[in-house]
Amino acid sequence: MGIAPATRHGQNFLIDLNLQQLIVNAAEITPRDVVLEVGTGTGALTAQMADRAAAVVTVEIDHICLSLPARSCSSGRM
Repeated sequence: MGIAPATRHGQNFLIDLNLQQLIVNAAEITPRDVVLEVGTGTGALTAQMADRAAAVVTVEIDHICLSLPARSCSSGRM
């Protein structure tokens, strides 16, 4: 991707696919849920949650990361 976590924001990018799946499964998201994701980063969880939820609302303060999740989310629920 060519970006690095901003230490001033305390960022850590989630890249382990197994851990991503474990987190999303543990959240028990249903098609009626609206998810608030704070610190969206690269959107590693965003697309997976959008596939399960009615909508995902994301909040990101790092301007470099702002457009990344939208690129990886094709469900239209973000």
